[in-house]
Amino acid sequence: MDRYSIKIMISSTIADLSAERDAVGNALQGSGAVELVGMGPGQTPSRASSPYHQTVNLAEDCDLYLLILGARYGYMTELGKSATQLEYEAAYRKDPTKIIVMRKSGLTPDPQQEAFIKSVEDYHKGYYVTRFSSPDEAAELAVPAFRSWLLDRASIGRKLDYFDHFIRIASQRSPFPGARAEYRLTEDRVELTFNVVGRIHSVHFEKIALYNDFWGSVLHLEKRFEAWRSSGF
Repeated sequence: MDRYSIKIMISSTIADLSAERDAVGNALQGSGAVELVGMGPGQTPSRASSPYHQTVNLAEDCDLYLLILGARYGYMTELGKSATQLEYEAAYRKDPTKIIVMRKSGLTPDPQQEAFIKSVEDYHKGYYVTRFSSPDEAAELAVPAFRSWLLDRASIGRKLDYFDHFIRIASQRSPFPGARAEYRLTEDRVELTFNVVGRIHSVHFEKIALYNDFWGSVLHLEKRFEAWRSSGF
């Protein structure tokens, strides 16, 4: 595979979603220079590591992590979470902006899966989830989602770290037309400053808090914007 290919990991329970995984994988491979990783037994080279470390490493290292949610929570590991949830959390810790989520409609999730889905779909702290009803529809919807992500990625490059991605997203938001973020990184926090018609407004985020709750930090920024607007700046 070309070293410039885009590494995509498709993550889900296998027994109930194998047809969907295959359909999505085939569709993505047909859309360009894509390399699928972690698709299933025999499709990833053997490594001198446990399945846990192997799949977590793949989730961290892939360029795009595509999560497919169904009714089953899946295999419960000794860490008290399913293998799929551990992979998702590993991808999130590396880069929350490299995740696409799809969910199969018309299913009743088991209790643990319901809790996992609730956290992934959280309105403020989760992801916009594309729903599908069949393998063919999943494949049809995955391709434009991938292309949209790819266009966004192409405009920023691939060498940003976790906090760079937060600054990128914060810089795309504004409390007032024309007010753009200036930022400063210190050892332990990210500081943002906005000049709104001659008035300076600042907000900072502890790196640990930002790392633990990326999208929650984005929500906190929006709340600060609302507070500034309410006070008339």
